[in-house]
Amino acid sequence: MLAEVVQQHRERVLALARRRLGQMVGQEAATEGQEYLSELLDELVAGLTASGDGGPPAPRIEQTAAQCGWKRQEHGAAISLIAHDFGVICDAVAQLADETATRVDPGEWQALNRAVDSGIAAALSAYEKQRQQREQDERATRLGAVAHELRNALGAASTGFTMIKQRRVGTDSRTADLVTRNLGRAAILANSLIAESRLDAAVQPSLAPLRLRLLIDDIVGSLTTGAVAALSVDAAPELTVMADEQLLISALTNLIQNAVKFTRPEGSVFVRARPDGPNVVIEVEDECGGLPPGTAERIFTPFVQQGANRTGAGLGLTIVRKVAVAHRGSVRVVDLPGRGCVFELRIPASAP
Repeated sequence: MLAEVVQQHRERVLALARRRLGQMVGQEAATEGQEYLSELLDELVAGLTASGDGGPPAPRIEQTAAQCGWKRQEHGAAISLIAHDFGVICDAVAQLADETATRVDPGEWQALNRAVDSGIAAALSAYEKQRQQREQDERATRLGAVAHELRNALGAASTGFTMIKQRRVGTDSRTADLVTRNLGRAAILANSLIAESRLDAAVQPSLAPLRLRLLIDDIVGSLTTGAVAALSVDAAPELTVMADEQLLISALTNLIQNAVKFTRPEGSVFVRARPDGPNVVIEVEDECGGLPPGTAERIFTPFVQQGANRTGAGLGLTIVRKVAVAHRGSVRVVDLPGRGCVFELRIPASAP
């Protein structure tokens, strides 16, 4: 009986479910889930029909639910949406039964609940499996990108060093500068790999008091500024923060290196550090001309580049975000259209 009523009023059930989903998770997520709702509803009805005929529930509900869970994860949806997908269908079916004064047998509700339970379990399992596979693929891609860039940096440094060793160029030549620049880049990549390995392994930060000005000065001194006209530091010598030295060096190196990389020729980079209540705020401001539209929301995602200069693996800001989280802090970017942007790293000044 219930299956027949739902089939007759299929569009009404879907309209109710979509409206309810939009109220719960927003219209955008609800729109993305329209195809899932119709597929799930059809399989739930098939399960009810089979149960009403005395047969076992239709096995396709688990297959369809698993596909929906996989798609939800692929689209970056929150895992809670899976339960919402099934929940709004059940609510819509119940509302339809009230609207049509349909008398529903308790066995039909039980059959519907069993199908929903099986579907949710299958969808959650598929979602988690897809998430794990996606993380493994991203990790492999990251390692491949960094390995390629590290090989290029070491290859260029080795070629330049050979030319110096053969006395074809001097130690004060542009080739010598190239060797220094690429060795510095290799060191940054290696340190970033070590830092990311620790972060992925969820190793607790080894906190110690650090003098920020000394740390920043050491990082700035190790970098090649290229065409940047000025790289200035504004931080009180006595400013101290409790942090993991290796992780913080990796985060600040990536921020400052990024600023140098994307700043226009003859532009300036500013590094500032200041206390702010219980936190220390470190700002790195560049003159990149501003961020491309839509980049600010995704810039801490792996392989999202800040500007037109596509050199590099695009992983530095991802590491910065992980370092911030490991220190129970935060990082954000403030876009200055037509001028540049400011990256703000905020971490507690003392241990928790």
